[in-house]
Amino acid sequence: MNSDVAARTLHIAIDHPSAVQSAADHARSVASACEMRGVLPDQAAVLASELASNIVKHARNGALFVHPAPLGGGLDVLAVDTGPGMSDIGLSLRDGYSTTRTIGAGLGAARRIATDFAIRSEVGLGTLVHARLAGPDAPPPATALGALCLPADGEEASGDGYAVAEDSGVAPRW
Repeated sequence: MNSDVAARTLHIAIDHPSAVQSAADHARSVASACEMRGVLPDQAAVLASELASNIVKHARNGALFVHPAPLGGGLDVLAVDTGPGMSDIGLSLRDGYSTTRTIGAGLGAARRIATDFAIRSEVGLGTLVHARLAGPDAPPPATALGALCLPADGEEASGDGYAVAEDSGVAPRW
């Protein structure tokens, strides 16, 4: 990694339509700092933009967290909100579908761009989306793994850390 930006989790509050551009810019910056080449930084920006746009259009109290993938070789974008949730995730992933009659590819585009994509949603509680973007040379992770280290309120960076160890090709379970 070539920058301090890639060494920490960026928290982007999605509380206004202008935050969509900020999310895209931050994701592009982290991808570049993680030495992702070619179109990957732009794909990271589109991924973050689609997820942030979805929060602006459909939810409230949302945020994106952008950081390097725990095992390297890419970046993770985590979108969370306390919106209305989705009763039919499959329908929500279809291009052209929108509960607000807005136009855009949204979650379907995010799923196509991402190397790995997971979504959880509960009506009345909100939605969590995890999208990982990895380059073609990144080794596939042996197991599903995620990590998120956030700074305490008022602090610039988190003092927390994590470690991943494999023994005989088997990742630990927590």
